[in-house]
Amino acid sequence: MSPCKSFGHLSVVAIGEVLWDVYEHKRHLGGAPFNFIYTCYSLGARASLISRVGNDEAGAEIVRLMSEHGMVTDLIQIDDERPTGTVQVRLDRAGVPTFTIAENVAWDHIELPAEAIEAVRQADIVCFGTLAQRTPMSARTITKALNRTKPGALRLLDLNLRQNFYTESLVRDSLSEAGILKLDESEMKTLCAMFGLEGSSESCALWLLDQFALDIVVLTMGARGASAWRGREFAHVDGLRVAVHDTVGCGDAFAAAFALNLASGASLADALRAANIVGGYLALCDGATPALSPEILTEFEAAVGA
Repeated sequence: MSPCKSFGHLSVVAIGEVLWDVYEHKRHLGGAPFNFIYTCYSLGARASLISRVGNDEAGAEIVRLMSEHGMVTDLIQIDDERPTGTVQVRLDRAGVPTFTIAENVAWDHIELPAEAIEAVRQADIVCFGTLAQRTPMSARTITKALNRTKPGALRLLDLNLRQNFYTESLVRDSLSEAGILKLDESEMKTLCAMFGLEGSSESCALWLLDQFALDIVVLTMGARGASAWRGREFAHVDGLRVAVHDTVGCGDAFAAAFALNLASGASLADALRAANIVGGYLALCDGATPALSPEILTEFEAAVGA
């Protein structure tokens, strides 16, 4: 399996934040669920985002840009009371970001209308995170949506722990709803501390698999690659040697390619390799939503010898 194929046979839904990542002199569309859906759509899947924007210029621009890309906007709700979400992004010299996330914005109040329920029921993959659950309303919406997935659908939790917008209770509940857990090294350390775990990443991953009846745990490690566990099956892929420009969105793109390949029948190792290629390409790019296609990834794969 490869990220360079098309996934038009798959239906994907993500639930959560869409917002503007605001850098010092520019802004990019962002939000982990949006980034996930953007990658899925760019690789040919039928992809929809359930989210909410303000009735303002920033929200109108999000809907316009999604439409220009050909993306479905039917499940983007308009909030007349709260603004479109923003995140202030600062990159260090290695391209690693820190985030300051605006509160009480439109995506804190996502609803679940009938058309959103139907999209979830048809989805082969449903992606969610913890950040959009920082308010009770969006948290209830995500729980209701997850309760309506069809048998066999992949339920991927991209943990996405940010600032102080999570609690142990929220993390536990989210893990209990997931089939696949994707997290980075910092988030793995947080979970180990939260649950009083010691030892290697592998021992922690195996504990999480057993404790929360997860199907897969996948850990991204930046330049050191990524690892995945399914039961007692293990796979690892080394990081690609690329000139990192901006790591914002790399993990979201990785998660999208991983899920798409798994849902298409790829082995754990092949899905991990495909995801590594997509995540590596994003690290070269400016922002989380660069031009992306199977053809672009084919060229990148050949260039890096993946």
